[in-house]
Amino acid sequence: MRRIIHILQIKLEQERKSVHSNLWKFSTLLFFMAFISVYSSFMLDEKLVQKHKNDKYLQQLKSSFVANKKKVNDLKSDLINNMKKKPFEFVEPKTDDIIIIRSE
Repeated sequence: MRRIIHILQIKLEQERKSVHSNLWKFSTLLFFMAFISVYSSFMLDEKLVQKHKNDKYLQQLKSSFVANKKKVNDLKSDLINNMKKKPFEFVEPKTDDIIIIRSE
C-alpha cells in the first residue's frame, strides 16, 4: 500500500512540475505572440502612413502636370495667334555668324 501511495505521490509531483513547466512555455508563447502582433500592427500603420504620403505626392505631381500642360497650351495658342496676325517674313541672316570658304 505504501508503495502505491509513494508511486502516486511521484506521479503527482511530476505532473505538477510538468504543469509548471508548461505554464512557463505557454506564458512565453503568449508574450511572443503579443510582441509579433504589436510589431506587425506598427509595420502596417507605417505602411499606411507611407501610402498616404505617396498619394499626396502623386496628387501634387498631377496638379503640377496639369498646370504645366495649361501653360504649354496657352503658349501654343499665343504662337498660333501671332503667326496668323503676322505672316512669315524673310529675316536677313547676321553676317557675323556666317563663315565663307572660298576655293580657287
